[in-house]
Amino acid sequence: MFDTDILIHTQVMTRHIEMLDALFKHATEGIVVVDKGGSIVMLNPKAKELFGYKDLELIGKKIEVLIPARFSHNHVGYRDNYLEAPRARGMGHLMDLFARRCDGSEFPVEVSLSPFKTSDGEFVVSFVIDITERKKQENRIIEANLEIQKLNAELDA
Repeated sequence: MFDTDILIHTQVMTRHIEMLDALFKHATEGIVVVDKGGSIVMLNPKAKELFGYKDLELIGKKIEVLIPARFSHNHVGYRDNYLEAPRARGMGHLMDLFARRCDGSEFPVEVSLSPFKTSDGEFVVSFVIDITERKKQENRIIEANLEIQKLNAELDA
């Protein structure tokens, strides 16, 4: 009986691990996990694709390597403030966020954060979405609205 319980428990745990691994590997969002010190400890294939890095290149690096230089110096303070009272939330309310690829190019992103703890310590998981296409569509709408306003002003004149 005892051996059967262990076997069933092991099978259930194995299925959970396999499912979590599949969710991580096949997510359509980039997933970056950092420790309390801001060092990258894990990232999924989509994050590697978004940022242009190979398998282990980012492990151990500070998260600020993925942030454009003009913002990265402030990010350390933002990160420290977040860790004082961590909670699941989106980033950059009412402001545009950008990320930096390994080649130095930048792209607009949407980022959400969620803290969690394990026996290894405290971590933050970041979900990163490339919103380049959304920004292009927004700009097209703005341009179309400006053109409509211009045409309306010409008709009124």
